Amino acid sequence: MKRVFLALFLFLSLSHIAKSDGLEQYMEVTYSLMGERKTAFISCYIDPPLIEAFLSNSKEFQSYFQSNFEKETSISFYDSLMDYSAFAVNPKLYLPPFEFQKERFKTLPKNYFQKVKLVKIWNRSDYYTQMLTPLELADTMWLANDFVKTYPAGEDVGCRLEVYQFDTSFDIKSEIESILSRYTAEEGFMKEIGSDLIPVFKALQKKKVLVLERCGC
Repeated sequence: MKRVFLALFLFLSLSHIAKSDGLEQYMEVTYSLMGERKTAFISCYIDPPLIEAFLSNSKEFQSYFQSNFEKETSISFYDSLMDYSAFAVNPKLYLPPFEFQKERFKTLPKNYFQKVKLVKIWNRSDYYTQMLTPLELADTMWLANDFVKTYPAGEDVGCRLEVYQFDTSFDIKSEIESILSRYTAEEGFMKEIGSDLIPVFKALQKKKVLVLERCGC
């Protein structure tokens, strides 16, 4: 009976590119490649009732994985993830729980994925958010405080820059002007952030300022 129940949910969640409304989901899996265990983060949507079953039963998950990619010849994935969950300390401020680096995106033939095991499911909003200020764990001390929010580029809809200033005693005018000039010229940072701006964002971190790029309503 248990297998029939799992098979029914399996049928309903076969598409690895499916996405529930407002949610992006990635499965963290390990697999064997040339005798080594590797890690991959693969876009997916797995119905919640199946997740616990797959975490506790690797055979059930391997069956799902093979069925899910049955028509594919290759699998695209990220080989690492930047975990930002420790920075979720302010209920008034949504930060992405994780991000990927574009250069970590890879594609391998499907038959390279042997002895696949589900490690974890990662969820985040599909509302595009990029953290531009580099953060360290020590920054959670001020991230939990109240802030002053401004929109130097855009408004509360569409693509825009959001600046959260946690200590208004600092003068940040020159840094914001440098960022805004580049942001306007390049029509956003979704493609790439210039290396010359990294020291600017680092300076803002020291002044307890968080800069985000968001796109959406």
